[in-house]
Amino acid sequence: KWDEALEAANQLMVDDEENRTCGLYFHPLSVNRWPIFLLQNRIEFSYDPSGSVEFPVTGLIESVNFIKKLFDEQGILQTFLSDSDRDAEQLFLEQKVSMIVTSYFSLNEIKDHSIPYDIAPLPYLKDAQTLLLIIGLAINKNSMKKEAAKRFVDFMADEAAQETIRKETLSIPAMKKIAEKQGKSLVQKPSRYHLFRETIPTFRLYSDLGLTSRELSELRNELRIYLSDLMDDKIFLQRVTAKLSELNINTHV
Repeated sequence: KWDEALEAANQLMVDDEENRTCGLYFHPLSVNRWPIFLLQNRIEFSYDPSGSVEFPVTGLIESVNFIKKLFDEQGILQTFLSDSDRDAEQLFLEQKVSMIVTSYFSLNEIKDHSIPYDIAPLPYLKDAQTLLLIIGLAINKNSMKKEAAKRFVDFMADEAAQETIRKETLSIPAMKKIAEKQGKSLVQKPSRYHLFRETIPTFRLYSDLGLTSRELSELRNELRIYLSDLMDDKIFLQRVTAKLSELNINTHV
């Protein structure tokens, strides 16, 4: 659980003037990170007939407060340590962070480095859930080169291209039989690389929160202010309710 991960992080911290190391880190405002805590705490947004948003108030506050707790207990100023997900991997390589929350795709940031590491399932709050990030290929219906685009998509979906992804990256190939293959790789993979096969039942999507991408962005803006301690729980809830309700009503007018 996250409490256990935080306890381990506090034990891993080094706090002296010459070499300060953080125990656990991730970019808190990344849309690929903070929604995880809401999903794990069974948060789902919906709208009543009038268009006003409804959500479990206590659960939302518990979720965002735990994000704040992760940083506060480690004495981290989360606002200034990173600008994007990629910064977490860089801090890990610089040995300023002992553990990071990352994705298979983001592991490619460290594949060319010799630093030893391994991976584990994501810690959880109430439910063991993780966020599935999907990368796909699409052809623009207005493209003047549809046939050429289709040939490229077919190539990328072919076994040869999928095998290249398996051999030369740490991304998970889309083709199941290639993804599960144990053959030789040109990159050093962590010993538990195939952990994804065990965590498939925990995969969730942004849509499981009941929010559109625009609504997620609006919630993120409010979360940024809240995590900076510029408003309390009551104001945060009022602003989230007002912003999401207004956005939903305007969208359906």
